[in-house]
Amino acid sequence: MTTFAENHIVFPDGQLNVAPLPEAVMHNGFTPETRDAPGMPLPAQYLNWLFRDIYRRSQALEEKSQTLNSRVIPAWMPIACPMEQPPLGYLKCNGAKFDKEKYPELAMGYPSGALPDLRGEFIRGWDDGRGVDVGRTLLSSQVDAIRNITGGLIRTLRSGSAVSPSGVFRGVLDNTISGVGSAGVELSTVSFDASRVVPTANENRPRNVAFLYIVRAA
Repeated sequence: MTTFAENHIVFPDGQLNVAPLPEAVMHNGFTPETRDAPGMPLPAQYLNWLFRDIYRRSQALEEKSQTLNSRVIPAWMPIACPMEQPPLGYLKCNGAKFDKEKYPELAMGYPSGALPDLRGEFIRGWDDGRGVDVGRTLLSSQVDAIRNITGGLIRTLRSGSAVSPSGVFRGVLDNTISGVGSAGVELSTVSFDASRVVPTANENRPRNVAFLYIVRAA
């Protein structure tokens, strides 16, 4: 039969102070007969078991947390963060150098010992032999560019002639100057202004949302 002392902690301080035995101790099957320090008073032994159980559980939780982080979020994987400063345990992808001995997981992805500088940059999938973006290596940078835009102008020095634009050019007849040689010469203005058709800026970019790229410090 289970005794009162086996289900409760009794503190022998001159008064009878009783506390229910924590479930963590009961679930582990600790009883007075299984105490690992027979000379220790029973309440102190229960507390000893309790703290050891808490310690074991906290260690197991930490190991599970580390395992989860390593599986779900590798240290070298950039993460889009909506804050101006990274949370505790993370670093900005701002090109800064880091201690490879202190952060060995980061060194696996960035063996140079420097984080990529992703401030204001887009990330592009590595070609990996597909043939779309050839000649690139991992972590290499690429400057902005657009597809080539072509066009031409043809003009003859005959009276009544006009500039013949093609491609991106547009010609507008202004006037004719006569008396040049034996024939007049037509003058045409040709203009090209992409901002009349599409939004323009000092760079090529798609629609986007700004985030801070960070990595886990490990």
